[in-house]
Amino acid sequence: ISACLVGSEMCIRDRTTTEDLGCITAGTCLSIHTVDDYADGSSVLAFTIDGIAADVINCQGAGEITTFCAIAAASFDAAISVGSGAEYTVVPVTQVSAPIGSSATITNAGSSDITGAVFTSTVYDGAGSVVYTETSASIALVAVGASENATVAGFIPTAVDTYVIEYSVAISEIDGEFLNDTIMTSLVVSDSVYARDNGIATGTLGIGDPDGGQLGQSFEVTSLDTLSSVSMFISNELGEMTGLPISATIYDVDPTTGAPLNEIASTEAVLVDVTQDSVYTCAIMNGLELSPGTYVVVANETGTNITLGTSDAIYTAGATWVIFGGNPWANSEDYGFPVAYLLRANFGEVVESTVGVLENTNDNRVNIYPNPSTGNFTLDVSGMNTTIVDVNITDISGKVVMKKSYNTFNGELTTPINISSVEEGIYIVRVNGNESIVKRIVVSNKSVSYTHLTLPTI
Repeated sequence: ISACLVGSEMCIRDRTTTEDLGCITAGTCLSIHTVDDYADGSSVLAFTIDGIAADVINCQGAGEITTFCAIAAASFDAAISVGSGAEYTVVPVTQVSAPIGSSATITNAGSSDITGAVFTSTVYDGAGSVVYTETSASIALVAVGASENATVAGFIPTAVDTYVIEYSVAISEIDGEFLNDTIMTSLVVSDSVYARDNGIATGTLGIGDPDGGQLGQSFEVTSLDTLSSVSMFISNELGEMTGLPISATIYDVDPTTGAPLNEIASTEAVLVDVTQDSVYTCAIMNGLELSPGTYVVVANETGTNITLGTSDAIYTAGATWVIFGGNPWANSEDYGFPVAYLLRANFGEVVESTVGVLENTNDNRVNIYPNPSTGNFTLDVSGMNTTIVDVNITDISGKVVMKKSYNTFNGELTTPINISSVEEGIYIVRVNGNESIVKRIVVSNKSVSYTHLTLPTI
């Protein structure tokens, strides 16, 4: 799904529609004919029965026919789904406070009342070992078509790992449909990343208004931590974003509505390149310390559809926010998009932007030599209208390997730099004074001293 918001209307390349087929008599077969695929090459049909996901069919284009038949519901059939509270797919270990696997919804999908319904939560760590299991109290009766919530204590992860949560339901009767008795989800507890998406872009969304706008989502900070950068998935499918800047803004929120209220920080801007479906990381200079509370992180669009990735795998009402064209802040679902954005908040160690940062190759006010080097090199600065320069050196992932301030004399500086303890590779050198100048240095061949190399005579 690729779409943009214009004014108060929707500008849509592909559209998702929902049709209620009502009650179908058992044994009746229906056919769906695909008559137009919007030239995108495919369509997806997702079927639900009484709100429970039943099947997904992929159509390759226009002119296809999909036939399905209704069968009688089992007399006794309990279906389970994840309960409330499962908003995030990736959580920094410093921000884990709520238990996982603590809530499920049991639905009677059969034709008769069910009794003695219980839900069992089992949590596995990355090695496949059971770290928690518990069964809920019994629910005396669930009427046909009704749903009941069941809870257990749940498990609070304390270590970085990938946890798999298994939800299963059992009833006193013989369940006539076992395929909906168990579901499994996962949660990644990371050292730094906070995400609502599952890493798979099922569509993109942008504003498409000449005046631009902002779109993003909220994150709950449960303990004091430093927000270091924001990562976002940019499709750039049509190449319209190539060479344009992207950045993010962080807001605190209105305690009553949850809407963004005060701008408290912005990231550095990076440039989008020609590569499609790329993740860009925008750094917050020196990081942003956040106290416990709710914050909204938004991507800034400057007039061209930003094509920010969206995912419909997990959707939390009231978590996403959009503003444009003089309209007030609104949730994405208010415009027909119940999605999560592929927009992630990164906590912990302060990093610098690298992807999209352009080297000032023709700016001779900053020189590095030798380059390549073993990590011991000379930094030469001249013509800077400042008495102090800040030198930041990062690897290509944005990790800071050196950060130091130097005094200049009449805007000039010549100083040795030693980062010989780092791994071989490409490093970004930023010299920040009255303006920022970026250079790259290659650290390699540490076993060879370049000052002693002699070229052979030809």
